[in-house]
Parts: sequence; C-alpha cells; structure tokens
Amino acid sequence: MSGDMLSDASGSNRYYKAFQLNVDIGNEVLREVLNNELKASGHSLVEYMSLPNSQRIITDRQRRRVLHMHQVAQLNSPSLTLNEMDFTLLTFIILNMFTIPANDQQSVEKMRSKRNELVHIPSCELPDSTLFDESRRWIERLCSNTGDTFKEKVASTIQALENRHFVSRVCHSSKMKLIMEEKWFDLLKSEHNDDECVTLHGKINHHRQGASCCVIEEESIQNMPSEKFKEYLGRQMLNITENVELINAVCEIVRSESISSGVFADFSDSDLEDTFKKDLEKAGHKYGRGIHIGLKKVRESIKQRTKASNSVPVDTFREFGKNDGDCSYKKGTVRCTADDLLTPAHYFVNPNKGVNFEAEFVVNLIKFALAYMNARQNGTIHFGIKPSENNEGLVVGVPKLNIAKVYTYIAQSLKHTLQRHEVRLVEVCLGPIHMIPVGDELFVCEVDIEPSSSFLREAVMNANFPPWGLQHKKCFIFVKRNASSLIEVVDQSKLGNIQNEFSNVFEKRKYEEMARVSKENDKQYRLRELVKYLTAGSKYVTDEQVPHIVSGPYSDCAGLEDMPRNLTIMESAFVSSDVVFDFDSSTDLREVIEKDNRYFDITLAEEVKSQSTKDNSAHDTPGPLWLYCNGNVARNASKMGIKDWFTSRYETVNALIEQSHQRHRKRTLILIFVYQPLSSNDPLFHTALDCCKRYVDETKVISDSEENISQLKNNLSQVFQKTDVDKLFFFGYPWQEIATAISPIFKHNPECICKMPLASGSFAILTQKEKYQLGIKDIELVSGDECSQSLEEMDDDMRKETEKRETEKFYRGNEVSWWNFEFQTHVCERDVFQSYVNDVVTKINEGCKRLEIVEIKHQPGAGGTTLGRHLIWHLSQFHRSDSASAYRCCIVRNVTEKETADQISKFREYKEVDHEKTKTVIVFVDNESEEALKTLKDDLDSLAYRVGSKSGRLVCLLIVVTRVHISKHNIDRYTVLKQFLSQREKAWFQHRMQDLEQNANHEDIQSLIAFNVMKENFSDTYIQSTTKGIMEGLRPNEEKLLQHLSLINTFDTDAMVPKLVFDELLGSFASSTKKYSTRELKESQKPVGLADFCMQKSNKRQTWKDTESLRLLIRHRNNAHDKCIAIVSPLLANSILFQLMGKYQLSNENVVDQLLDYVHDQRNEDTNSSDSFTEIVCNLFNKREKTVTENGEEKRNFFSNLVLELDSPSGGETEKECHQKTNRLMKKCFDVSGDPYVEQQRARHCIHVHDFEEAKEAIQASIERLDKVPILYDTYGQVYKGELEFVLKNTDATAVNVNHVINLATNAIKMFRKAQDLDQEGQNSSFSMEVLTALYMLEQISKLPCIKENRNMFLRFLNGQNTDLFDFILPQIDGYRKGNHIQCHVEESLLFLEYESTMKKGRFSEIRNKKETADNLRRLKDKFSCIYTEQVRVHGSITAYTYNSIKDAYHNKKTHLALKSVAEEVRVKVRRNYLSHPRINLLEHERELMSFVGFYIIKLSLARRNEEREDVMPDEEFKKLLSTTEVLVQLQRDKLHTESKWKPYIEPFMYIGLLHWPLPKRLDIHEEEICEPEKYIQILNEWRDVYGQRLERGKRLDQHRRGRSTTFFALANGPPGMDIVDQDMIKGVWRNEQIKEGRYRKEVKEDDIWNDPTYIRLKGVVDGTGNNIHNEVKHFSRKANEMLIWHFDIPTCNNCHIFRNRKVSFVLGFSWRGPVAYDVAEVQSCELLPESSTGRERETKNEDPNRQDVETGQFADGTDKKHVFEAGTISSCNSSQYVSETPSEVLAQQSDPNSPNVKTGQFADGTDEENVIAAASIETCYASQPVSETQPEVQAEQSGVSDSKKLTKRQKKNLKKKGK
Repeated sequence: MSGDMLSDASGSNRYYKAFQLNVDIGNEVLREVLNNELKASGHSLVEYMSLPNSQRIITDRQRRRVLHMHQVAQLNSPSLTLNEMDFTLLTFIILNMFTIPANDQQSVEKMRSKRNELVHIPSCELPDSTLFDESRRWIERLCSNTGDTFKEKVASTIQALENRHFVSRVCHSSKMKLIMEEKWFDLLKSEHNDDECVTLHGKINHHRQGASCCVIEEESIQNMPSEKFKEYLGRQMLNITENVELINAVCEIVRSESISSGVFADFSDSDLEDTFKKDLEKAGHKYGRGIHIGLKKVRESIKQRTKASNSVPVDTFREFGKNDGDCSYKKGTVRCTADDLLTPAHYFVNPNKGVNFEAEFVVNLIKFALAYMNARQNGTIHFGIKPSENNEGLVVGVPKLNIAKVYTYIAQSLKHTLQRHEVRLVEVCLGPIHMIPVGDELFVCEVDIEPSSSFLREAVMNANFPPWGLQHKKCFIFVKRNASSLIEVVDQSKLGNIQNEFSNVFEKRKYEEMARVSKENDKQYRLRELVKYLTAGSKYVTDEQVPHIVSGPYSDCAGLEDMPRNLTIMESAFVSSDVVFDFDSSTDLREVIEKDNRYFDITLAEEVKSQSTKDNSAHDTPGPLWLYCNGNVARNASKMGIKDWFTSRYETVNALIEQSHQRHRKRTLILIFVYQPLSSNDPLFHTALDCCKRYVDETKVISDSEENISQLKNNLSQVFQKTDVDKLFFFGYPWQEIATAISPIFKHNPECICKMPLASGSFAILTQKEKYQLGIKDIELVSGDECSQSLEEMDDDMRKETEKRETEKFYRGNEVSWWNFEFQTHVCERDVFQSYVNDVVTKINEGCKRLEIVEIKHQPGAGGTTLGRHLIWHLSQFHRSDSASAYRCCIVRNVTEKETADQISKFREYKEVDHEKTKTVIVFVDNESEEALKTLKDDLDSLAYRVGSKSGRLVCLLIVVTRVHISKHNIDRYTVLKQFLSQREKAWFQHRMQDLEQNANHEDIQSLIAFNVMKENFSDTYIQSTTKGIMEGLRPNEEKLLQHLSLINTFDTDAMVPKLVFDELLGSFASSTKKYSTRELKESQKPVGLADFCMQKSNKRQTWKDTESLRLLIRHRNNAHDKCIAIVSPLLANSILFQLMGKYQLSNENVVDQLLDYVHDQRNEDTNSSDSFTEIVCNLFNKREKTVTENGEEKRNFFSNLVLELDSPSGGETEKECHQKTNRLMKKCFDVSGDPYVEQQRARHCIHVHDFEEAKEAIQASIERLDKVPILYDTYGQVYKGELEFVLKNTDATAVNVNHVINLATNAIKMFRKAQDLDQEGQNSSFSMEVLTALYMLEQISKLPCIKENRNMFLRFLNGQNTDLFDFILPQIDGYRKGNHIQCHVEESLLFLEYESTMKKGRFSEIRNKKETADNLRRLKDKFSCIYTEQVRVHGSITAYTYNSIKDAYHNKKTHLALKSVAEEVRVKVRRNYLSHPRINLLEHERELMSFVGFYIIKLSLARRNEEREDVMPDEEFKKLLSTTEVLVQLQRDKLHTESKWKPYIEPFMYIGLLHWPLPKRLDIHEEEICEPEKYIQILNEWRDVYGQRLERGKRLDQHRRGRSTTFFALANGPPGMDIVDQDMIKGVWRNEQIKEGRYRKEVKEDDIWNDPTYIRLKGVVDGTGNNIHNEVKHFSRKANEMLIWHFDIPTCNNCHIFRNRKVSFVLGFSWRGPVAYDVAEVQSCELLPESSTGRERETKNEDPNRQDVETGQFADGTDKKHVFEAGTISSCNSSQYVSETPSEVLAQQSDPNSPNVKTGQFADGTDEENVIAAASIETCYASQPVSETQPEVQAEQSGVSDSKKLTKRQKKNLKKKGK
C-alpha cells in the first residue's frame, strides 16, 4: 500500500545501508583511529593542529585550494572536536598529518574510494550487496588496531545494520555532502521554491504561541504535558483566586518542574505541599489553606475525568522496523504499552483541520525524535490517531502526505533546530515514512525511531524549537507514567541535575541491547542467566557477595519425599550463607545439610530477641547462623499463625536482615526459596515482601512453580514496573535442576580435617565438628598433611591446572599458599631460612623463657610473610620426615583478649594423654597491630605459666613477622630480611625462569610481576619500566583507583581497602531502579514531574568492568566479610604513584587532596566499608611506623610516613610552605572524617613547627569530639610544655617573662592531671610528664639571671622558707612551694610511678623495658630531691623511705651502710620512747620511721640466708617494731579520714599486716603488742581502700586484671622475727637448684615453689564461690581473760572451686593489696591437724581436675555473697575469673559462666601468675569479734595443719568403700 512512497525497496534499501555503513560507521572508525594517534603523540586535537608542522600542511593545502576557507577556520578553531569533523577532514588529517601503517593507509584510501562510488549512483539503488561487503571489509581491517572493545562494538553495529529490514532514507542534503561539502548549503537553498518556504514559515509562526507545539484538537486531560497543563491549571485557578501574580507563580512551578496532568492527579496532600509551598514562599506568596484546598479540588476533578477504558484494540500495529505491504488500520480504538526500552512506545498525534499537514507532521516528528532519543526509547509516531485516556488512541486518519515535501521540511527543520553533528544522529535513528491506509482515502503516517547505543552518546540533545520563528532552547523527553506516555519538556535550569539519570538510561539501553543480541532460545539459557546474576560475573557467589538464604516451609510442597535429596545438592549454598532464615519448624533440612557436622550456630527468633534486649548487640557466632523464624519442633517451639508471629517473631527476623544489609550493603545477596504456594497468611510472604521492596536489587525469589509466588508478584506489581518485578523472580524449573545449576557457584566447604602430631609419635584428627565444639575461631589450624590428600586425588591434568593456577596467583603478588610449598619448586628458600629453623629448635629445646619469640624483621616487600609461612610449613608437615618431628602450628587471624590464647591452649592439648610430654605449639603472627601483639604475648605468657609442666618443656613459641623501615646506608648493618638477593638466590630465580619459559609464553611470564621483581633483585629501573608498560592499558577511572590505592599502600604497606568503596568509580551499574519521592526530588532540585524518569540507582553491583592491566597491579584478600584489595607489592605502589604523578603533573599535595575528596564522597555511603576506608585514610596521618636507627634500635617515628613526606621540601618548596601544606591537609582530613586523632596529630605537628596557637586550636577541636580520652589531654599538656621549652630555648635569658613561663608549666600540669583523672588504661605518661614539666621549669628558671644569683635562697624558698626576694614571681610560683597543691601533686605523681613499677605486675611485653623504666624513675627522683629537701637521705641525694628505695639501698653496697645507719638511729630513738613523746610531731618524722621499719622487714625476711642468721632481732626489739608499725598506720589512717593534702602510703599497711598477723608464737610472746583483732580487721579493709585509691583509680575490672599486685612476702615457720620470708629469696634458691639439674626454663605453676618447708601452712574452709578461704584463729587472752576468735575471708590466688566447702591448707602470702592464699590443697578428713605444719607431701595434694559439686552438679556464678559468722556480717571477695575448658566438657558447661577448667581446677583469666593476687577482686573484707569463753582451760589454737600423710593403696580403697 505504501508503493513508491516507501524506501524499503530492495535496491534502495541496499543503497541506504551502504550509505549508513560508509558515512556513519566509517566516520566513527576514522575518529577512533585519529583519537589513538593523538593519544600516542601526547597532544590533544587542538594542540596538534596548532603544531608548526600541522600549520604548514594546512597553509600549503589552502594555498593549493585543496582546503576551503571554512575548513581551514574549522581546523584552527580553539573548540575543535572530533565529533564536528566530517569524512573529508578526518581522511585529510589521517593521511597528511600522521604516519600510519601501510595497511591502515590502504584501508583509508579504499574507504574514500567506496564513498565516491556512492556519489555516482544517481538512482540511489544498488543491485546487490557487493559495495556493502567491500566497504565492510576495509572498515573491519582498519579496526584491527583500535582495540578489542571498539572492534567488537563496530562488528556488532554492522551486524545489526545488516539484519535490519530497512533503514532510514538518505536525505538530499546528506547526498550533497558527498559531492562537495563546502557547497551543500548553497545547493540546498537553490533546490527549493521560495514561495513554498514562505508558506512553511508562516504556518509554523502561526502556531508559535501557546499551542505551537501542541497540534492536537482536543487533547486528553490525562496525557496533557506540562506546557499545556500549566494553561489548564491557570484557568482553573481563576476559580480559586483573583491574584494573577499568584496564578502565574503556580503555573511557573508546573512548567519548571515538568508537572503533567497525570503527575498532578497522583499527588498526595503532602506532595502538593512539598512541590508548591517552598517555591511560592520564595516568590513572595503564602501557601495557605485556601490554595491547598483549591489545588486539591483541581486534582480531584482531573481524577474524575480520568477513567479506565474497557475498550479492546480493534487491530494491531504494524510490526516495528518492518513494512507490511498489506497492512491497514480500521477506525476504532487502539492501545499500547512499552515494558522496556526496546519495546516500541507509540505516540499519537491528530492535527487540526486546515493546517499544512506536512509542516505539522514534521514539527511533531522532530519533537518525537528528540524526546525518544533522549529517553533511549524505541517508538513510533502515528500521525492520524487521536490520543485519548489511558494511553489509548482513536484511529482517525489524515489525507495522503507529499513524501518529497516532507523530507524537504525535515532537512530544513533539522538544520535550524540542531547542531551539525546532531543532525546526522537523528537521520540515522529515524526510519522511513510509512503511509498506512484506513479507508476513505485517509492514511496514518508513521515513522519508527531506534536510538541505538551504537551511535548515540550519553550527552543530552537540546533543540532550538520551533524550527522557525522565535526559538527557545528546549530539551524534550519521553516519559511513561502508569498507563500513559507523553513528551515532556525539561527546564533548562534543572537539566544539569538529572545528567546522571540520562547516563543511567543510556547504560540500561546498552544492557538491554546486549541481552537481546546474546539471548539464546535453548532451555538452559534462563538457568545460565540466573547463575550470571548470582555470581555477578565472578566464579563464585562469595567472591563478590555475601549470600543469605531465606528458606520457606516445605511440609505441603509437591514432591515432598524428594525435597531433602534435591536440597542436599545445594549444601554448599547453605553452608556459604552468612545467615539461613528457616521458616519451617522442622529440623530435617538443617540435619540433611549438616549431616554429622556442626556448621551452624542454631538459634530461635525468640532467643535472639531476648539476647539483643539484654546486651544490645548483634548475634556473635563462631560460624554461620541458622535462625528458626517460626518455631522449632526439637525445642518444643510451635509454629505460629500470622497474628502471633507478627507480635513475637517478626521484629527479630526483620532486624537481623536489616543488620546484615547494613553490614554488607551493596554486596548483600538474599535468596528466598519458596517450595509451596505463598499467601498473605504465611509469615514468609511478609518477609519476602519486605526484602523485595527494601532490597529490590539484592533479592532473588526462586521457586519451581509460578503458582507458588503469584500472589507475591501481584502485590509487588502495584509498587514496581513489570520489568523490575520480573527480575526479582526465577521459576519454572524443578528444584533438582535449580540445585544442580546453583551448587557449582558456591564454594564447597567439606568437613575440615586437621591432622595433628601427638607426643607419642602418631597423629590425631580434628574434625569440623570438634573444632566447632572447641570454639576455635581466631586461629587458622595448619594440618600436618596440608594439600597432600587433595593432590593424591587429582589426575595429571588437574594437578597441572592446579599448579599453574597457584603459580600465577603467587607470582602475581598474592599471598603464598600451602600449595606453593607442596609443589616444592614455587618458593625460593632464602639464605636465612635455615638459621631461623635452628633458632626455633634451639629455643624450644634450650630456651629459658616461658614464652619464646622468634622475630622475623623485614623490609616491606622483601618476602617476610613468605619466609614466616615457609617456617610454619617446614615445622608442621609430616612428609618432611615423620609426625614425631612435626609440631602443631597455627596462624593467628584475630586477637581477642584471653580467648585467642585459650583457643591456642585447647589446640595444643587436644587428644594429648601425657601432660608432661605435650609438645610445643608454634604460633605464627603477621600484620597484627602493636597493641594486639602485646595482648597476645601477655596472654600466652600467662597460659605458659598456667599449663606448663615440671619437665620445663616449652608450651608455646611465637613467630612474629615485623615490617621495619631502614635507611639504605644502614641496610647492611642489621639482621633484617632486605630487598636484596644473594648470588644463590639470584641463581634460583634464573633457573626457575627457564622452567617457566618452557611451559608458558612470553606474555604470561611478563604478567608474573612479583616473581619478576625478585628475579631482577628488586631493581628500581625494572620496577619503573614494568609499571609504566602495564599502566598503558589502564582506563582513566582505573588510573584514579590506582592513584588512591597506591598512595595508601606507599605509606601504609599493610592496608587492605574494601573493594566496595571503588565500585562506583569502576563503573559498576545497577540491575534495576526505583523512584524518588517528591521531597527527595525537590531536595535534589530535580524536576518533580519526571519522577518516573529520575529513577534511583540500585545497590546491586556487578563485577568490576576492569582491564587486564588493573588486574595485574592489585591483589585481593577477604577480611571478615569485606572483599579487600591492595597493590601487589609496596615497591610497585611507590612506582605507580610516581608514574601517575608524572603523567598528570600532580604534587604529593594534589594526590592527598584528591584522596580526601574521594573519602568525602564515600562518607555519604553509611556502610562499614566506608567507615573502614575512612579509618585507613586517617591512619595515613595517625600511624607512626618503627624505623631501625643507626645504633640498631627500633624507634617509632615522630610522625606518620605521609606526614614526614609532606613535610619534606621538594620542587623549591620552603620548610614553612611544607608545614602549612601539611597542616592544611591534616585539617581537611579531620573535617572530612571527623577523626579526633587526626586533629591530635595535627596538634603534635604544630608543636613540632612551633605554631602553638594552631596546636591549641587543633587539640581543642579534637577534645570537643572526644572529651573523655586521656591521651588527648596529655597532648594538650604537651602543647604547653612544648611552648614552655620553646620560650626558654629561643628567648634571651634576660628577656624571659618568668611569670609567663610558670603559667605555661601550670597549664601543662593542669592538662596532664586531667589526663590522669580520665586514665583507665594504666598509661603512665601523663604522670611522668607532670613531674618532668614541673622539674624542668624550676630547674630552668633557677638558671635565669633574675634568680641565678640567689639560687640557693630560691631552693630554700621552694622548700618553705619565706623571703621577699621572689615576690615578682608570686603568686604564680606559690603552688610549687613545698606543701602547696602543685608540689604535693607532683610528689604524689612521682610516688604513683614508683608504686606502679613496684607493686604491680608488669605486662610480659614490658619486661624488657623494666630496667630502663627503673633508671628513668631514679633520675626523676634524683632531680626532685635536688630541688625539694628530703628528711631521709642515703648516699647523697638518694631517698629511701618507700619500700622500693629501701630495697635498692639495702642491696647496694654503696648505700647499705648508710641505710643501716639511719635505721639504727631511729631504732635507738624508738627504744627511748621516741614514739610517745608529747612534743614530737610524728608526721614530720614519718619517712624516718618508714625507713626504719622497711629496713628491718627486709632484714628479717632474708634472715634465713647464711649471712643474715646471726642478726636475729631480740624480742624487745621486735616489740618496738610492732609498735612502730601501729604508729605509722595510724598516721595513714589520719590522712585517710581527714582532708589531708597527702595521701596515705601503702607500705605501712603492708608492714602491719605482715607483722601483726596472729601467729601462735607471736601471740604467746607479744600478745599486748599485737594489734587488737577488731582494729586489725579494720586496718586490712582500709589497706585495700588505700591500694585502690593509689593504683586502681577507677579502672574497669578488665584493667585490674592487667595490673595485678605483686607478692614479696609470706609467713614462715620460726620465732617472731624469723617468721616472715622474702619470696624472691625462695624463688632464687629454687632456680639455682634447677640450674644445677640442667633445667633453665622459667618456673611454672606446676613447679609448686610454694611447697617449701620454710612456709607455715594454715587451715581453713573454701567458700561456695571458690574465691575465698574462711580462716579462723583462736587465742585465750590472759589480759582480757576471754577467748578471742578472728574470722578472716582470705582471697585465693586462683579459683578453688573444686575445693568449695572443704577443709584446705594453704600458704599465706602478702601482696601489696592484702593477704592472699597460695598453694591451696585439700585436707583429708582422716588426717590429724597438729598445731603447725611446715610443708606437705605431694601425694596428699588433691590432683583430681574433674571434681565438681556432687549435689548441684555445676559451679557457682561467682557473684558477691554475704557470709554471716558468729561475729556478724562479713563482706567477702569474689574474684571474677575467666573460664578455661577442655573440649570434652565445653558443651556441658556452656550455661555456667563460672565453670573452672576441669583439667586444672582453675579459672583461666590470667590472674594466676605466681605470687600475684587475683586482681579482679572486687572487695576483700576481714572481720573479727571477741567471743567470751567460760572455760579457762581452753588453750589457744592456731590454724596450722601438718603434712598430709601418705596413704597406701589399701587405705585409699577402704576410704572409697566407706564413701560409697
């Protein structure tokens, strides 16, 4: 029917295809070729055209008239772009200005020849496809060097063109360009009749105003676009208000927001207010109730007029893109919908009568073309169909159009409307004109448009519209809303705000086109699409995503009997999931999945709810979680109906899903398995509905039948578009086929079997179930046969494939795997390897420490991790020799205080029978923080003491890999694994290279970057050249990623950045979309009316679209749930950064600035990955690395590596400019991240550069963020201290303002004291800083001229002597005078430092610094003594009144006699009733008395040594000593109970507690001098309080455990004066005996040093908690003539739960916190308890580790209890202990938090060090009460017991029988 009017005849169609191939596709290829040549030259197009050689060629060709003047002007234009250039100029530049290969030159020439052939075909018809095929061959040949991506794009575009049934007709103007480009405008003008043009102008101008673009006679109210609707609304507003300005303002909002009638009708009340209120108020109008009600009325009237149509289309449309010669339409109703971008959307137009139909058609056609092209929507314009409601149309028809005239109008209109390069884009996308008859000589004129992504760019096309007359810049866009579709106009002011939306639609178009081209028709296609969706393009789901499974009920599903077997196929999917949400109450599914293993932590919704309510934390599990969401038959939790389920369980399930999504965000994958039909009464229905709505792009609903999910789909269809709903579901395949397809894309986790060597020489097997029972989650276990079994099961091909894969991974820079060692040839054995092996063996067999450490120090990138893992492999594997010589080895993945060490202990002891022979466990630690490593060392040292054996066998050896930075000129001086290979190592790499060359091609070997770097001996030249070569293949966005990543890894080699933060940068795109709300659109300044077009991007991310170059430069690692990346080597990181900085002329300031900008953008994403990334970047400013100094010591840098780099001048910078730059970047980092520690480091940096005001501003900003962190106040103090030092050093001594100096010191001390008040971590720096600041200031000002001449008087002035010489520094100096508040506090801080170092057990990691700490403390005390005169001096300035100072002086030959002299002097005074003299102020002589008592305490405790035995104290002297201790304690009690500026000393409480304990012999001889019972008990309680005030300072319980009080003394057998013993002396004797026997290892608990005849053993009964012993002492007082009874509750060093409520004997030691019971042993009931006992035989010690209370069967909860005795109520101590359990008892004891280790009978909280009090003791109280006895014959009793007698086997047997 279309006849000669259509351009689909075969000949002409072949011509048009050839034309489009040569002109459009050919031009694109030429542009790409030219673009590549420009890149190679390093110039832009404009720069290249301005080069002298280019200008010479242009001038020459102009002179020869080859180039026309307008072409020359175009080539010299400063805004020249490739898109503006036609074929002629592109060919000219390529052939004349560049040297291209001969083949390419020939291809260009041939393309020009084929183009010329088209010109000489006047009929515009081709007989065959020869010209097309030949042109195609030359184009594809030219593409061969343009890159694979572009080549594939061109090939697919040509294929699509060839497959099209017909293409758009070539307009005359395009043909004229082929003849002569410069003349085509003139020829085009002369071709047309002037009168006709005038008519066209007149007709279009006639419609310019109002309805110029709207040529519909009676437009539907539903389809009314914004430009028409604003006029309609303006008319309706006249019924509401007469305010014309207000009406205009409302109409302007409608226009600017692109609000169509349909959008307005769907507005809610809140949408109306959000849309109009703010803008009206800006325009000066009030949005009142009247306006709101009026707009609502208009809205309701539109809704009433809009009614759904029940009509049925009378006919179908012509097939899109094709011509059906017999096609015709009947008058009637038609309707259409478009589900996606490729399904054509139909645009109906019906012109008014009496207009120029051809002109009207062209105007509407151009608007239609631009709108659909901007929306990337296929469509058809129907000229002659009248639009009506609900996207329906009425076929009317128009008279037959003049096709030739139409094409002429099109060409002229496009010329006036668009830019030159845009005209051709429209011509390419438009199809030919079709005239479809409808009867009565009427037709519907149609044109198709197909905006293929092959031709279009992401840019939006604006038009100057209408084509003639007064034009305006307009952007048309096709909008589909509900059932309607229309063309809208985007306001130019808002166009920039929706650029991303245009880009998103463009990406979606490309995606849909690719899907259409690649779609297969076979049965497996949809399954493959499902797999592709789930894996996001990776090999496994878990490579990029974190799966969660929501499994529905299955009791009523079809084929129930086969369901378990089908789901077993998907075992790997369930096991790989983070959480399984099971909605079936049966446990069958989990049991089928787990078999006999224990993969999951099982819980119920109710349990999670109660737990979260209790501790407000997420469910923490050692493995994946299996949550029963609706009951569990095994737990008698029934299935609930929908109402009860919503009340009791819905909230928990919903919260857990939300928590998981918050943690993983864009990488969450929720799989919902539906086995049976879902209804709204099913709990799964609502959970699935929530997931689909809230996590639309992370959710996939899978079922075997569509019937199961039909109701869910229908519900979602009301919310989402059909295409988006379809993407949510997968159905139609049996579960067996689904499971078979899904199973391979989840990593299979077979039962983890670890073979462990036994001391007996054989091996044991640890299964996954057993590992779960042991609770091992922080350590990776190394099996004794890693890889061996798997290797044996492989065939030759699989072995080769595995070896190749592992080789590539390792040699490309990934962490070495066990496979690399298994294949033997992959890893070079370093020269130092054997020395480390020998070191390990030596320390295991001959070491003397409880915890041995082998440290591997290495330069970054030198292979330290590989060397460490090589050691672990060598020491753990059976095949090295046999299992007898192998060790159990593990790798620490996470450090949890106490728990990690406990897991290591369980791993070491598991299935070992002989405790004495248990082998050493070797622990490998790499890349752990310094604090975590300290914690692990402390815990392992405590573990070694607790579980070590008497044989001296080492419990644990720690291999620590440490990265150190060392300068090049010091590199050969120290034992560090360096970035250097020996000759032997070089030879190994060369030999290995030869092996690789035989099995791989050159390109593959070149990609093995890490291997090649080491082969080239870390050559800088090689690294630079390799990096440069690889980076040539990078895209710009990949370069930006590498810029950020290389900057991070250059200055923090250990940092691994979450991949998620780079997803957006790498161009990952969304799989579906969702709408913005009206408020969101207004806030983002996007047009409200385009809500359907402005679709939010989804969170679903596909695999990175990265190049091979990027993959070569980064390595991957999984950290917890994050997928992380880093540069393959720190060496390459530096090189990459250098290359990028050079390429883009960036300074270090620029790259840091850009990284911080990127952090700022990522902070908008509230995800864990974003927070982790921010923390990593902040650490670039915060993290201070260690460096090996010239003397070989490790020293922490003053600043981070990045700060040091920024502070180093480069490129002519001055130091001041560098400091300002660094300060600015640190301030910016703080502003971006809010990290207060960055601001703290900035304050430190400002101190360094002497900018103290800026430093104060920085640290104040930091404190505003965290006002309870002591280190920040400490830094604040450092600011003042630094300013103090700067003023004194850089100001002339005569010009120093002394008062200003004193004020600076005072302010510093104020901040240090604030830090002390907040300190709960035991950090002592603020105390030492306070003392140093005060002493430094006093020392320095005493040297100033104004004081120096009177320095001695100044010192006397400080010590209290009054003088007016120093009035000029009053009152500032007053606080520093002796006895005033600052001086007192400084002295107290000095005493605190001494107490901390003496009275508390230090951490294992601090032992090596103990001597240095003591020396520093001694120097501080010396300085203090030089300024403030002391009452007691020994050997010059050394003071000796604290126990530590007395002890040092006692054991120092130079000071011993002086100390003894002082003690003797006081002894004489005491003998002369010095203590009771009324005129003597004892407080002034307090320190003399402390020196006296301390001296004799030490002397008496060492009296058992040979050299001391002759000096035993007589009874009279001992009485004086007892009296002196009472006087000293009374002085302390006076301080305690009064507001004294001095705090009580701890030593007097120790002295009185030690000397006044009521031993029988003491009571017999010194009854009157021994402290009264009631008073003594009260003193013991006060002792604890004083210790807490001095040393615990409000610390938390877990910090008390770290700072355990030490024990120096214990009670011994002997007369008074000989009944105390120094514990160190006993320990020293024991060690000497052990050394004689050949054992050098430090003692452990089992060595039982306390079982020494020197000690006296007391008796008592253990309380119900096992933390205290009730001890009773009876004595008949002759003076009072009554029996006195002391009742003590003595804390035990270790928990003695196995002895609770039983009689025991023990040794009484005295820690600095109070008495402690050591070496507790049960006393058998048949034993006699004599008056005293000096020891016990080991056979009577209770060795039963598994005893529990037979009545309750469980242990107590360890909480504080009240014990009531005869004397009244007594508070007792309950030490909170940590539970250590053996594997076989773990499950039995899970419900009891205080269960002891059933092997040792002790709690494993680390508080059971020898001679150390349980620091977790909350309260220890002692009470006594005299009890009258009427029987005078009752003799004094003492709670001593004898050694338990050794029982024979028969006696033991008889006892057992009696017990039964």
